[in-house]
Amino acid sequence: MRIGTAAPSDEELAAVPHHLVGVAEPDAPWTLADFLGGAHAAIEGIHARGRLPLIAGGAGQYVWALLEGVQPPAVPPDPALRARLEAEAREQGGEALHARLAALDPPSAERIDPRNRRRLIRALEIIEATGEPIAPLARVPPPWPWRVIGLEWSRSALFRRADERAARMYAAGLVEETRALVDRCGEDFEALSSIGYAEALGVLHGEWDEAEAIERTQAATRRLIRRQAAWFRPADSRINWLDGSDLAGVVSAAEAAFEELRA
Repeated sequence: MRIGTAAPSDEELAAVPHHLVGVAEPDAPWTLADFLGGAHAAIEGIHARGRLPLIAGGAGQYVWALLEGVQPPAVPPDPALRARLEAEAREQGGEALHARLAALDPPSAERIDPRNRRRLIRALEIIEATGEPIAPLARVPPPWPWRVIGLEWSRSALFRRADERAARMYAAGLVEETRALVDRCGEDFEALSSIGYAEALGVLHGEWDEAEAIERTQAATRRLIRRQAAWFRPADSRINWLDGSDLAGVVSAAEAAFEELRA
């Protein structure tokens, strides 16, 4: 799933050590707990070698969970339940899952976007396993200090960059990559419902052509940008916001942060 996830190229992987890239099969479950376990192991290994990690990304929930020491529920994935909920979402829409979650756990339903099928299914999975609403997540601060640099772009610039990236993904062969995934893993796995792949799958099904798939991917990405903005707010004092177009300034700030952490 390299094209649709903007995974590092072979050249980038050869130039700089990367971690948590290509660590799961496309159709394998990958939860917040999986990410946190892998991230902590990678960070400990980097520190043991006398280096400092640069954590790049990404989904706000995952970034802040790592930095704030969130302890997610130790509930393993339930493939049968997930398949059943996925089928329900396909037949009735994500709103049906959200309505069920609202009946079982109103606070969780209020936090989770009705269109975020993955989080809805995971929340219902936890409730099914524990028999009760999801408890507030415990937090244990990590044993290392951190600094956050935010790359600030105007909303219009973000939308333009996202639109260009969506077009590049299809030009690079996203539909062909999706076809290869379907041939290898089938269509019944969560990652195939993510932005880009879901729209490319529609091309394979003959629901729309590639031009419309690009437009749909661009629209879905814009919605994601709006949602993710809630995790990275301009007034957040933990974030050192810098002009995203000033590469030299960003590099200088990163170097200064590393020196501060080494001190």
